[in-house]
Amino acid sequence: MYKWIIACCLLLLACKKEEEPSVLAPRISLNEVTEITRNTARISAEIELRGEGTVTSCKFLYGTSEDMAEALQQEAEGVEGNVETCLTGLQAGTSYYYCLEISNGHSIVRSDIGHFQTLPNTLPVLGDLVMIYKGPFSAAFQCTLVDDGGEALTTLAFTYREKSTENGKLVEVPLGDEGAFTGKLQGLEMGTTYIVSAYAVNSIGETYSTPVEFTTSEAVYNSVPGMLPEIMGNQKYNLASLTLSGFLNGTDIRLLREMLGWDIEGHETPGQLVEMDLSEAKIVEGGSSYYGSRYTRRDTLDYGMFLHCSKLQRIVLPHSLKVIEKDAFKGCSGLISMTIPDSLVVYKTSSGCSALQELSVSPLNTVFSSIDGVLYNKDASILIHYPEGKTAEEFTFPSSVRKIGVAAFQNCLLDSIIIPVSVEELGEQVFRGSRLKKIVISDGVYTIPEAAFKECAELKELVLGKEISALFDYCLDGCNLQELYLMATYPPVCYSSTFTGAGDIFNVCTLYVPSGRKPIYRQAKGWGNFLRINEQ
Repeated sequence: MYKWIIACCLLLLACKKEEEPSVLAPRISLNEVTEITRNTARISAEIELRGEGTVTSCKFLYGTSEDMAEALQQEAEGVEGNVETCLTGLQAGTSYYYCLEISNGHSIVRSDIGHFQTLPNTLPVLGDLVMIYKGPFSAAFQCTLVDDGGEALTTLAFTYREKSTENGKLVEVPLGDEGAFTGKLQGLEMGTTYIVSAYAVNSIGETYSTPVEFTTSEAVYNSVPGMLPEIMGNQKYNLASLTLSGFLNGTDIRLLREMLGWDIEGHETPGQLVEMDLSEAKIVEGGSSYYGSRYTRRDTLDYGMFLHCSKLQRIVLPHSLKVIEKDAFKGCSGLISMTIPDSLVVYKTSSGCSALQELSVSPLNTVFSSIDGVLYNKDASILIHYPEGKTAEEFTFPSSVRKIGVAAFQNCLLDSIIIPVSVEELGEQVFRGSRLKKIVISDGVYTIPEAAFKECAELKELVLGKEISALFDYCLDGCNLQELYLMATYPPVCYSSTFTGAGDIFNVCTLYVPSGRKPIYRQAKGWGNFLRINEQ
């Protein structure tokens, strides 16, 4: 009897266990909202599966009402464990409600309702104010819009006033690339102190940058072209520094040459001028010749304009200048620095500027740029001019450089240089007259242009990459090369004048070629003339 009762109880317990569901609803717990900004927020939750339960879809519902009546939907990343999503397009300073909704295809489960608030919009935020240039009658400044505050700007400007007055002026400007904006302050008074601030306004309010105080320079104003000799009078040989504004024709340039120590007939003068700020000046046509039979052209520094003015050390060029012709500063052996204006579109080098160390470019220029005193095009894909007086022991190319321009390293003082594989083209006479002792050209370059190493008397070792296919005329003219390394599997093409002027190169220089390629080089035109050909 007892055995029967126990058996019945066990049977009932077994039936009860079978009746318990094996698929249980997952547990959902919301996490703290993170990365909250004005317009975005990251929401997440933890999903704990129970029994044999599964989740086939998982989405967050969110909206501005707690009842979720008009909730938006966004799929979550994942369906188990930690799931999350980043909400975008939110309104600033707004309360949002959200929950997680999951489904296994048959039933739907929602979490509790969570809550967060986006950050409010604010006043605009401005960076530091930076002066680009100043002259006697104008100045330029640049600032960065760090944050617009989440609202559209209604005004972006520079405000300025004389320090001695509260009456200010406003110069509105457009927003430039990467949040930078630039403004020119014009119509300033010479030798006057001003206070300037960047200024931005949105619907929340207005904000100012930290103010900057500056004083315009004192300048000689030449309102009528050709009048500078009369203005300077008997002071022309006494000035070491000069700031000029107004108009300059050939007569005025002739006087400047005399002040710089060199007259129209090529004779030295007692002039003591070493620094010139011509930023506010404008070169115009007319007047007498400035040298020989050469006359001024509008907004142009022509050939020989400052020929042999060796006392000149620093010059700031006119803002309106558009063209610098070849050898405009020929023989200016004392010239150390040159400031290139925003309007310049043509730049050609001058020979004999042996002390030149720095070429600086206005940030407003759309054609050129400078890095550490070296001149490039705007995006630094072309290296245009490495100043020949620059005394750095080594030089590293920016990764952006793809081309080195004509005579770019002419007469440079570097001991050695490595042309990286990113460089694909060399200009003619690229290293002419340099003091380089070793040059390594990597595999990006395909040809060696005419006169590339002409007059490199100190060059002893030259390494040419494996992609070199040709060496053009006079490329080694005036060299005393001792070791020439060729990495190309097949001998590059040599022309009839490739080795012209290279002295006794075939007997003095050792040619190094890739392993196993000596026989083919020995039979190749030009290369077979080398007395010593060694395999690397």
